[in-house]
Amino acid sequence: MAVIPNPRFQSLEAYEITPQEPWQIYEDYAVTKLDWNEGAFVPPFVKRIARRLLSNDEYYSWYPDCAAIELTKALADSLGVSVMNVLTFPGSDVALESLCRVYLSGGERVLIPVPTYENFFTFAASAGGELVFVPLKPPFEFSAASLIADYRHDRPKVIYLVSPNNPCGYLIAQSDVREICRAFPDTLVILDQAYVDFSPDASCVDLIRACDNVAITRTFSKAFSLAGLRLGYVVASHDILKQVAKIRNGKNLGMLAQKLGVELLKRKTDVQQWIRQVVETRDWLSHRLTTLGVTHSTSYANFILFELPDPKYALAEFKRHGVYVRDKSKAVPNGLRVTITTRQAAAQFLRVVEKLVAR
Repeated sequence: MAVIPNPRFQSLEAYEITPQEPWQIYEDYAVTKLDWNEGAFVPPFVKRIARRLLSNDEYYSWYPDCAAIELTKALADSLGVSVMNVLTFPGSDVALESLCRVYLSGGERVLIPVPTYENFFTFAASAGGELVFVPLKPPFEFSAASLIADYRHDRPKVIYLVSPNNPCGYLIAQSDVREICRAFPDTLVILDQAYVDFSPDASCVDLIRACDNVAITRTFSKAFSLAGLRLGYVVASHDILKQVAKIRNGKNLGMLAQKLGVELLKRKTDVQQWIRQVVETRDWLSHRLTTLGVTHSTSYANFILFELPDPKYALAEFKRHGVYVRDKSKAVPNGLRVTITTRQAAAQFLRVVEKLVAR
């Protein structure tokens, strides 16, 4: 007789992973990878430090510092909070999954404005959450007042917000997040700020002093270009982190990621220069898309959501020219998403768009 899984998992819809074909072909073909929103600037000092560290046997044979003491202190200093308000993880996805496991149980409601980051759906559903989608229509403007008015009496256990939003690119003002936290005092408000380094004025870290029911997740995968090393963290009240720490496996956060995270925080000016270039390229590309008559959303992150009439054909054409973009047509009709890295990569992407528009 077959072993039967947890009933929740039998009907669980898995997160659809975009094919990772570039890993199989990048050594033989020129690839412009603009589909996963990774950062594309690895400072030379990061490579030098990584080579030096990996010459030491302990980086292979010892378990890592499970408490990530040096990294936690560096993050707390950078954010202007106490070390008691920071908890590190091997990527912000693990942080999101852990928050769901700790705070959700069977049948509890999870409010999710959509379109948004879909991997969270799997985390919440696997923890027993009942997903309640709050659809936003183009031009994807978020309204805290509408959310509060429509769902105040639903008593959700979790509200999931993403600012800057993925894939739409909009921001949620700190004042709006504060109002939501106050309107739902018994609700955990998870604020995913994976892309906030591209719009630092949108940071909501200060809210943890006034709101004890908000948990902010962040990552080193985007602005800091460490997606391959898996490094993220949560900023929240100590009461929240104390509970989440019970299931956190510190052995999963390797020392190379920890050390490079510390070094990047020490030398943020190098990263900030690259961020400025990304923002300038994003705005340049947005203007060019407008000129071509291509519908797209205003973005405050390192990507742009745009629309073409036949996304499947467009994806094939991009791929034929060595350019990989993300299919978002299930979330947004005719929707595609392009990551902003360098001006050269954006120009290559744009040349394909021009051909598609002209057909």
